[in-house]
Parts: sequence; structure tokens; C-alpha cells
Amino acid sequence: MKKADWTFTEQTGSGLEFAKENEVITIETRQYSRHYVIWDVPKEIVNKPQGNR
Repeated sequence: MKKADWTFTEQTGSGLEFAKENEVITIETRQYSRHYVIWDVPKEIVNKPQGNR
């Protein structure tokens, strides 16, 4: 998220809130096993172009 210029703002339960310019998104997390956590990132964020990289 940091590489895409998103800044962590707060945790609400199992959700992590990130902000970028005038957008705010919540990424839901869930414990898969003792060592792994699954992050559910909205498709709009994953497929969004990141500029000149």
C-alpha cells in the first residue's frame, strides 16, 4: 500500500483504513492460520494504474 502512496490511518475491528488524496478505503483482514492473514483488497484499488512506475 505504501508503494502505491496509500497512508494507513486507523484500524477498525478487522478492517484497516487507508487514505490517499481525497479517497479512503477499508481493507478487511481475516486470520487464515496462526502464521497467515488474508487481506481483502477492493478490485478497484488493485487494478488502478499507479502512474509512471
